[in-house]
Amino acid sequence: SLELKHFLDVYQWIEYFNLRKIQNAGVLFCGDGLGVRTFAMRAMGIHACGFDISEWAVKNNIGQFNLTYYWKEDITQYIPRNELWTLVVCYDILEHLTKEELDKALLNIYRYGEKFIFSIPFKDENPDLYKDNTHKIFESREWWLKKLGEYFDIESTPEWFNFHQQIIIGKKK
Repeated sequence: SLELKHFLDVYQWIEYFNLRKIQNAGVLFCGDGLGVRTFAMRAMGIHACGFDISEWAVKNNIGQFNLTYYWKEDITQYIPRNELWTLVVCYDILEHLTKEELDKALLNIYRYGEKFIFSIPFKDENPDLYKDNTHKIFESREWWLKKLGEYFDIESTPEWFNFHQQIIIGKKK
């Protein structure tokens, strides 16, 4: 359900990436479940869209968005787009993929935007990683930094970010 943390997250991202100062800034949320962060970003006045692999989640998204703003999509399947997003957010989704699917997804994510936020529970740092039986990748922060570094230039995550210890920021190489 929609929580205060979703608004805090998107507010911090708006400020950090200066989204209000970028003409026609847009944010794409990949795997946003019921669209909670998509909703929060739109509520804060930033153009945002999202998708999820679950047809049920898309039909029942919290903002009651139509398919123009929230749609069903599999991040491992490439779909050509006319829009390049200012920011692409992948919040707690990559660990649900197999390692083979991960490379397909990262290539697609790279094609979607200019700057990127990844939230990932790391092995030995987040005990919740092992509690979800849909998680398939159990790797360390170092492993994830190396893997994401194959596709993106990795930047330092501000310590003032909510859940900064599991956030990785990247930009297009």
